[in-house]
Amino acid sequence: MLSTAVFYGLIADRLEPAKSAEASAGPAPTAMLVAARNIDRGKLLESADVRLSDRSCPPGQPCVKDVADALGRATLDPLVEGQALAEGSLSRPAGIAAPSSVIPVGMRAVTMHVADSLGVVQMLRAGDHVDVQVILARENGTLEIRSVLPAVEVLNVGPPELGSPLSGRPVVTVLLSPADADRVSLADTVGRLRVVLRNRKDVDKTVSATPKNAPPVIVAVTTPPPPARDVYFDVQWISPIRPDTLEALGGHSSTEGEALQVLPVTGSWSTLEGEGRLAVVAKSQVLTRESGEVSLEREGAPGIRIRLEPHMRVDGRLGVRVEPAVKGVGSTTERKIRSDLSFAPGQSFLVAGLEAPDGVFAVITPRVVARSQK
Repeated sequence: MLSTAVFYGLIADRLEPAKSAEASAGPAPTAMLVAARNIDRGKLLESADVRLSDRSCPPGQPCVKDVADALGRATLDPLVEGQALAEGSLSRPAGIAAPSSVIPVGMRAVTMHVADSLGVVQMLRAGDHVDVQVILARENGTLEIRSVLPAVEVLNVGPPELGSPLSGRPVVTVLLSPADADRVSLADTVGRLRVVLRNRKDVDKTVSATPKNAPPVIVAVTTPPPPARDVYFDVQWISPIRPDTLEALGGHSSTEGEALQVLPVTGSWSTLEGEGRLAVVAKSQVLTRESGEVSLEREGAPGIRIRLEPHMRVDGRLGVRVEPAVKGVGSTTERKIRSDLSFAPGQSFLVAGLEAPDGVFAVITPRVVARSQK
């Protein structure tokens, strides 16, 4: 019995230090997630983007430890391969974060419509840096290229915007300071923007594709004259059947008698005709050359005249100066207004307030036709 007690006493003495060491070591560290490859800012994480590391997350650190907790969340900062995923580097869980969460405080996301750089745009990825340039067309036929901003960070690259006056140009969203955002927005409006791609590690804003304070590059461009074009104006003289017909087409009821109105058509006159809300009482067509002028009158109403002056704008849209004039029977004075409108193909405009006893107004649709296609 004595020998047995001594044996258990020796065993207890050996086990006690091990238990004490284990207690003092605290809880065992747990595995953590790391980036499986380089990841750009704003990327929504997929299973291929992360992996479990053989390294352990230190106790108390905000590591992301479960793949399910990372999937679908957006990266708020760029990640390099092997970098630990921390809660602060990802958007909030439960769905896709708001896009604004990837914009640093004090910065702005600005959309550019890029021209002349299609090959470069296809190479762009979020996190790349580009120099922004603008090409300006001068009245003397020359082109001028100027540097707008160097080393601008790309946030996103998207397809062209459908229905935009700048349709066909890829959309690139960049991160800028508020002051630089104004410069780029103005350049995007007055000229054609192009981008010059940099190496990802080249973010020096003191060096640009066009040196600072350098004179603009001016190139004389000899282009063949555009084909001669005619402009047709298809006219529908419309009698409203319901009081709200004019409003349905984009016009408005005048508070000053029969005030003249020239406005883009926002509804479909053919649809309203099918609904019995208007009647087409007459149709006509007039023709003039591009940059010419033509006048039209309603048959049987010699006091009504609409003068039209078409021209092609630098953005490729058709511009029309519209000048309706009305002279009442027995009157020596003439009421008229002048409006300048621009149109995409198929758009129409209306002219109302023509003092017609039946309330008739005109809906006019311009068409541009190259002479060789007539």
